[in-house]
Amino acid sequence: MTLFPILSLGCLSDLGHQAPTTYSLSTPSGATLVWDSAYNNVDDGLGALVPIDVAVLNANGEPAPSIRVEFIVGSNGIYLLPEAAIQEVDPPDPQAAGSNCTPGAEDYDIETCAWYDSATERYFELSTSYTGEYKPNYALSATDEFGTLRMWVYVDALGESEGGGGSFQEASVTVSLGFPDGASSFSITAGS
Repeated sequence: MTLFPILSLGCLSDLGHQAPTTYSLSTPSGATLVWDSAYNNVDDGLGALVPIDVAVLNANGEPAPSIRVEFIVGSNGIYLLPEAAIQEVDPPDPQAAGSNCTPGAEDYDIETCAWYDSATERYFELSTSYTGEYKPNYALSATDEFGTLRMWVYVDALGESEGGGGSFQEASVTVSLGFPDGASSFSITAGS
């Protein structure tokens, strides 16, 4: 008889609990990037890391820890990365890895080289579970003990607007607690 509760506890998700419909979500409305056509190639090592800081509040307006939050990308060329996946590194020696590690180079090797964040002018690497062909457009995570959560969006490329001319389409990420009134949209726009 006591074995069943122990097994049930072992099966609990580490991704938090479903929020009651009385909980609310607080997210910024979006970010504007200084963006250029030179950054707009996929897998070239050039892009921008954008944080989405989320807070979940209970019905009394207090922080709600261990609440599941869902992120869905609505655009190609945009990837979701949890905080633990990103590590800042020193600028690479362009030839040290035996590959071309110059961000933006035509033969840039995304597998062995650091990525460049044009927004902060820093280099970063991803943990091994986020390298290769893994480019997540969906993520589940949970709020910390303070009812907050940070998810990173890596903008590798933005859709170009009709007519081109260096104009880009707005990208979006839906942040949700799993019910209709518990969702908001985070937009990413390109400025000059």
